[in-house]
Amino acid sequence: MEGRGGRREAEKVEDEEKRQSILDHINKFLRMESDYCRANTKNEFLAPELNLTTMYNMYVSEMAADKKKPASRSLYNNIFKSLGLKFFALKKDACGICLRKMKKNPTEESFLTMYQKHMDEKVKVRQVKEGAKKMASENPKICAAVFDLQQVIYTPKSHHSSIFYKRRLANYNFTIFDLQSQESRCFLWHEGIARRGENEISTCIYKFLQEKDSDGTEEVILFCDGCVGQNNNSSCPA
Repeated sequence: MEGRGGRREAEKVEDEEKRQSILDHINKFLRMESDYCRANTKNEFLAPELNLTTMYNMYVSEMAADKKKPASRSLYNNIFKSLGLKFFALKKDACGICLRKMKKNPTEESFLTMYQKHMDEKVKVRQVKEGAKKMASENPKICAAVFDLQQVIYTPKSHHSSIFYKRRLANYNFTIFDLQSQESRCFLWHEGIARRGENEISTCIYKFLQEKDSDGTEEVILFCDGCVGQNNNSSCPA
């Protein structure tokens, strides 16, 4: 019989087994939450200590322990990219409009008009903040402050390969910074105590306002970003 062309069925089965072994390995890694505007991205995130080289080396070691032949690095990379996974990276918060401008740089007239209006508002808010800071410096009964929730802190932190397969504890740090006194008030808790939604953020702000009231402060001006899940909602309108 003609023997040219096509691949043997055994090879196809072997390829499928290798693909499945890659998927099984990648799915062992726990996903992390992204912080700012989580609803605007479909990507899932892996621990920042990881990278494709580390993951592939761990995969090869596991396959060797099971006395199986590993798939190629290129196949591992391709399957990883097809899953929409990214490595978590700490970065400065950016809103949806700014992210779209940075990543896609659209040229539509409607977007450019909206972006310019957004940048003008950004300048105005900075001017308002500087004005509030000046008021607070001139009047001790006025407090001007900014607040934000830090990126999730996962513990324990380690570069040991086994830690990447474990469920780590998520810790939250909400900070309020006084623009005039340069003092910070940090509220720290972990996921076993509470979540990091509007109720938790409102509670921290309420606690801060109670402290300022007891200090004799009569007016508090607060600034924050517009993250809907935490700052801009019915409980805590930004």
